[in-house]
Amino acid sequence: MARRRSRRKRRRQRRKLKIKIDLRGIFNKLKEQWAAFVVLALLAGVAWFGYGFLTESSYFRIEKVVVTPASALDAIPIENIEKRIKGYNMFDLDLRSLRDSILRGYPEVLKVSVYKRLPNKIQLNLKVREAVAQISSSRYYPIDREGVVLSDVRNFPYERLPVIAGVAVRGDQVGKVLESERLHVAFRLMNDIRESGLSEDYRVSIIDVNDQRNTSFMLEGGVKINMGRGDFKKDLDRLKDILRQPGMKLEDIRYIDMRFKNAVIGPR
Repeated sequence: MARRRSRRKRRRQRRKLKIKIDLRGIFNKLKEQWAAFVVLALLAGVAWFGYGFLTESSYFRIEKVVVTPASALDAIPIENIEKRIKGYNMFDLDLRSLRDSILRGYPEVLKVSVYKRLPNKIQLNLKVREAVAQISSSRYYPIDREGVVLSDVRNFPYERLPVIAGVAVRGDQVGKVLESERLHVAFRLMNDIRESGLSEDYRVSIIDVNDQRNTSFMLEGGVKINMGRGDFKKDLDRLKDILRQPGMKLEDIRYIDMRFKNAVIGPR
C-alpha cells in the first residue's frame, strides 16, 4: 500500500514539473516574439523617418543643373531647364521623362544622359549634333549628317562648311529631318569625296545638285568639277590621278568635266 502511494506521489510531482517547464517555454517564446516586434517597429520607424527626410527635406531640393561638356551650352538654354525643375525633390524627379523632353525640345541635342548628383544637382551629359554642311536657300541653314536642320540659321555662309546648292528649305523645317532626294545625292557625293581622300588635299566649297543630270562640286579656288550622275567613286579616283599629273596647277583650270571617258579640262 505504501509503495502505491509513493508511485502516485512521484507521478503528481512529474506532472507539476512538466507544467512548469511548459509555462517557462511559452514565456520564453512570448519574450522572443515581443523582442522581434519591438525591433521591427523600430526599423519601421527609422524607415519612415528616413523616407520623410529624403522626400521632404530642403537638403535634397534641386538647386543647379550642370552640363558637360561646357561647349554644349550653346545648344541648350540651361536656364530654361533649371527654371523647370528647380525646387523639385531629387528622389521624385523622373530622369527618363527629363531626358525625353530635352530630346524633343532641343533638336541640336543628339544624345543626353541624365544623372543625379547628391545632394541637389542634376548633371546632363550631352552629345550635340554637328553641322557637316550648310544649305543655301535664301539664308544659310546648317545641317547635320542625319539631315536635321540646325537652328543657327545665318544670312551669310559659315566659313569652313561646304555649301549645298539646289535644295529648298524653309524656316519652319528647323529641328526636323529634311527629306529631299537632292540632299541624299549631295550627301552621297560628300561621303564619296571623303572616302576617296580628295578632301585631305583639297577643300570642297560647294556641292551643286541644281541639275540632277549633272551633279557638280567646286574646289576652293573656283575649280568646278562636273560629275554627271554616274559612279561618283570611280570618277573621283580618275580625278585624283588627273590632279596628281606633273605641272597640274589649279589656278590655271576653270573646270574639269568627268562625264566623258577622257575628262575635259577647261583652262582659265
